[in-house]
Amino acid sequence: MKQVLLNEPRAQLTVVDAPTPSPAEHEVLVRIKVASVCSSTDRKIIAGFHPPHSSGIAGMQPHHLVEDPRRASATALARFYPRVESSEWAPYPAVMGHEAAGEIVQVGAGANAHGLLVDADRPLRVGDRVATFKVHCGFAEYAAIGAGNVAVLPPSLTYDDGSLLEPVVPNYNCLRRCFALAEPSSVLVLGQGFQGLVTTQVARALGADFIIVSEPSAKKRRLAIELGADVAIDPNATDLTDEIHRLTGDQGVDLVAECGGIEATVQPIPYVVRRGGTVAQIGGIEVPLLFDYGYIHFRHITIVPSAFIPTLTAVRHEVAEIFDLVETGQLRLGGLISHWFPLVEVNGAFDLFGSAEDAVTKIAINV
Repeated sequence: MKQVLLNEPRAQLTVVDAPTPSPAEHEVLVRIKVASVCSSTDRKIIAGFHPPHSSGIAGMQPHHLVEDPRRASATALARFYPRVESSEWAPYPAVMGHEAAGEIVQVGAGANAHGLLVDADRPLRVGDRVATFKVHCGFAEYAAIGAGNVAVLPPSLTYDDGSLLEPVVPNYNCLRRCFALAEPSSVLVLGQGFQGLVTTQVARALGADFIIVSEPSAKKRRLAIELGADVAIDPNATDLTDEIHRLTGDQGVDLVAECGGIEATVQPIPYVVRRGGTVAQIGGIEVPLLFDYGYIHFRHITIVPSAFIPTLTAVRHEVAEIFDLVETGQLRLGGLISHWFPLVEVNGAFDLFGSAEDAVTKIAINV
């Protein structure tokens, strides 16, 4: 089968021939049809800021193994960094791609065992169209995946939709937990990349009355309004803090959803959320940055991060809710894909981020 590898950080991806895997007892073999590109994690893996998903390291890259000049401003933190011996960590070559959907072509002998399945009443079968979660080799023709990390797609959902379940699940879970703490009336979404556009839609579906988005791209601001935002602010042309206070009667919003993971979307948070408000930390932050942390204490702000979700089975009810939102038109997923590339042109997909990022909402690889 064809498979995409990253041989070392900052290298071009290579398409290689690899043996087709066989599913273990509790796995299924999926013929990948569509794999979407994570504009955050996949790009940071290539840049060396994030561990490959196949490396066995959960969470952030060990700090001392990251070659990043942006850490120069955080040298005061270096003495606190956890240490891992470099010789113990050999993640390359790394298989790539963690957002995918496809068709089951083989079912492991114990894959339908009690307690494993996302839909407990629906055994997995050859021919099932499935979305995947935590697949470590989505940029490949086949992948062996644990039965608890595949969900059978409803008939009306496409493979494009299914390939996007993986990034939507932690987003939706985070927002559900925020809404469970205190149902927010006003929401500010910082960043309108793919995760921000999903957040805008989910916040509306969960009951938010007034949704503001902040996004420098005019195209993405227009799309955010189309998807349900009430106000779209250009933070490069408007003082964001002043505008939020004007729109909320100097109170700040009930919920801030941070979806960029960069200074421009993280640093405004303490000044735009109301006293006693909530922050959904959805964007992945890979480097130290300056943040006015005292506001968290003195304004009694609750930060809710994306949770560690071991399997889709652990959030089976939320998977069903996500599918329902897509089926009822409250959540556009596959329709957010703006560009498609064949597997053999995978490098072109990543090059597009550098040459036309404003035009990109989501990129998919047709396998």
